[in-house]
Amino acid sequence: MKLGNLEQQCFEHFRHCNGSSGAGGTQAADLHNGSLRSSRGVARELADSIAGSGLSNEKEKQFEKVRTMLRNHSARLEKGEDAHAEHCVSRTDFLDTQVEAQRVLKDLLAAKQKTLVRDKDGAMAFQELVRAGVKSLQTVHDDTVARCKEASSEIAKQVADLRKRRIEFRSRVAGQRTTTVSDCHLTDWRPAALDGICSKTCGGGVRAVEREVLRLPSEGGDVCPRLLSVELSCNSLPCPRDCATTWGEWSLCSATCGDGVRVRRRTIQAHAVGGGQPCGPPSEVEPCGGTVGCGGACKRSP
Repeated sequence: MKLGNLEQQCFEHFRHCNGSSGAGGTQAADLHNGSLRSSRGVARELADSIAGSGLSNEKEKQFEKVRTMLRNHSARLEKGEDAHAEHCVSRTDFLDTQVEAQRVLKDLLAAKQKTLVRDKDGAMAFQELVRAGVKSLQTVHDDTVARCKEASSEIAKQVADLRKRRIEFRSRVAGQRTTTVSDCHLTDWRPAALDGICSKTCGGGVRAVEREVLRLPSEGGDVCPRLLSVELSCNSLPCPRDCATTWGEWSLCSATCGDGVRVRRRTIQAHAVGGGQPCGPPSEVEPCGGTVGCGGACKRSP
């Protein structure tokens, strides 16, 4: 509800109830009411004086008819004035209630805005914390990979040295005769020809890898391993899933007439994962009313 619209209604109401749009509206209304009461008193005194002056029967009947009309008209004026005053008081109370309701709603919306700002700041702080954690994990990963490569290189050197010593040892045993020792040679691990693709695009799947024997061992070289194929895990990240929510019913409109707002809130069944659509704000506000006016200003009695 626009507060400016309500203020304009209040202004029009008091302008019509007080009989003036300026600062002297109340004085003008008092003056009007005083003049009306004075006129009624003069009319009664005049009627009473004429009634006692001794008129003919015909004139007396005519005068009595006029006096009755004046009394009826005066009664209607008094009744209309009372109804007018009662309507103005009722309308004033209604507008006061609407103004107070708008103030309460404004305070609620301000508090809700502060909560949303606080939640946003908390979400941004949590996001920065997650980024720092990911960066730290990436550093640990890079350091681990570097150490593994260094250890693998050292192991390869040690294996080459052992093979060299093995050849020297067998050469001595064979009586200074050179002996050629050949170990089993394998290809690197590679995706299998038929099922080398991950079984799932997300949520954890498996893929088959294999290796082949390039050369068999000879002269007592290292034998070929039995494990020539294996299944590895892949695409372990969770699948994208949107936030699952249900909306509650709309609240009653904040205004029974004119412009207002209504609110509804959502209940979260499952939060978004894997880059799915987030839940969004916990509540929605939309305008309501507006099609039904709050009535015109006070009508003057005739």
